[in-house]
Amino acid sequence: MAQYYYVGTMLPPLTFDSSLDISFEKLETLLQDNLTQRDYEKTLELRRFYDIVNLRALWKEEELDPRGRLNAFELSEAL
Repeated sequence: MAQYYYVGTMLPPLTFDSSLDISFEKLETLLQDNLTQRDYEKTLELRRFYDIVNLRALWKEEELDPRGRLNAFELSEAL
């Protein structure tokens, strides 16, 4: 994994009392534009957690978390 200094400077500080300065959509664009394909695919693996959470939401007919990789149709197809 390369050292991505620009990406690191764009991320907000990690504190509990600070608000996020970057939306998830902007973070996604930032990562796609600045990471190698292999490193970007590693970030997609982290998003599987939200797919698992979304499976539960799908079964309970609740709103899905947009940070997952799969939409409602893709989740139901995967099952």
